[in-house]
Amino acid sequence: MHDHIEKLVDSVYSSKLKNGLQVLLHEDHTLPHAVMHTFWQIGARNEQPGLTGLAHFIEHMMFNGGKKYGPHQFDEIMEAHGGANNAYTNQNITVYQNSFPAEALAIIFDLEADRIAYLNLNKAAFAAERKVIASERRTTVESDNFELMSEMLWATAFQSHPYRWPVIGWHEDIQRWKLRDLQEFYRRHYTPKNATIVLVGDFDAEAAMRLCESYFGDIPLREALPLALETEAPQTCERRASVQRPAQLPAFTCGFHVPASTHPDYFALHLFEIVLAAGQSSRCYQRLVDREQVAVWVRSEYSASLDPGLFILTVQLREERGLPAGEKLLYEELQKLSEEPITASELRKAKNICQAAFVRGLTTMASKAEALGSAALYFGDYRKLRELKHHYDAVTSNDIQRVAQKYFHSQNRTVVTLLPEPD
Repeated sequence: MHDHIEKLVDSVYSSKLKNGLQVLLHEDHTLPHAVMHTFWQIGARNEQPGLTGLAHFIEHMMFNGGKKYGPHQFDEIMEAHGGANNAYTNQNITVYQNSFPAEALAIIFDLEADRIAYLNLNKAAFAAERKVIASERRTTVESDNFELMSEMLWATAFQSHPYRWPVIGWHEDIQRWKLRDLQEFYRRHYTPKNATIVLVGDFDAEAAMRLCESYFGDIPLREALPLALETEAPQTCERRASVQRPAQLPAFTCGFHVPASTHPDYFALHLFEIVLAAGQSSRCYQRLVDREQVAVWVRSEYSASLDPGLFILTVQLREERGLPAGEKLLYEELQKLSEEPITASELRKAKNICQAAFVRGLTTMASKAEALGSAALYFGDYRKLRELKHHYDAVTSNDIQRVAQKYFHSQNRTVVTLLPEPD
């Protein structure tokens, strides 16, 4: 793991343009191809009550053209040159992903620079895309029991911080959006100093950097106002909510408040997650699915975050009477981890799984770009990748026990249950 990371980090050509745009370049000549991931430190956490979902809305609008290229031309021209694109928005960041033949680098830069500098936010596109997003919310959230549970979990666990609202936005907010809201959000946040471009592929780094300066260096710097976030007060008692929906089986999801990714406990929590719920050999799967047979599956969710977030466990149960039994068994496994250190073999296995997953994640151009950009945004510097192995190696069984005691207790817990509607 260490050698792979050292080789990647050492080969990065890094520069900050005069307008504050960060550029990271990594040559990879395995194929005549390149990927460009543009990371924006803009997500749902940048929004305000009553105007939720704007970061995700901008992601949609970024494919509607700029000054030089009109509506739909971004996709059409990229595909004509053999390229493809995608994008995602979460609570913390927005990322635009382009994959293309290396010889198309200049045209891809031109397309990207045009929409960054001159995004076309007009009434017709606004109205059309709002309908698309409203439909997306109905099909991906309101029609999915587990997405509804997740939405309710975050809204219940957080009382002040923007993590309490969904990335796609509340239904009522989607209906009340005004074009000026979108324009103001774009003006305030889509400034070069909030972006990091990561380019990986078959190119000469110095020549590619000159191209970057040519296409992106003159994009005007708009000073963004400092982000003022509400601080979430510590949770002092368990919070519960429930949803009754058409469903074949009951389920529950529980979230525990945990610190941001820059906190030293991040690495112990990651290994804790592997021991507890990663795969069929994990403690939860073995207990709830194999031995007690109260659950169909158990899954965990713990990802990088700019602010303190949630460590989430979700259990799909076999039958309705398994709901209290399933919760009881899960909490018993958490209690065991807080009472006794895990074995040396469990710890070694967790570290091996973690390291193997990371190395596998550096095998493609896209995964390298994602790793570099994520480290730059979530940990403050892409060079922080160098320290990963040291941090994971330093985690002890006592650290696993300590984080279990510190975070996984009832006062820090929020639970949402899914109850099938009666026939």
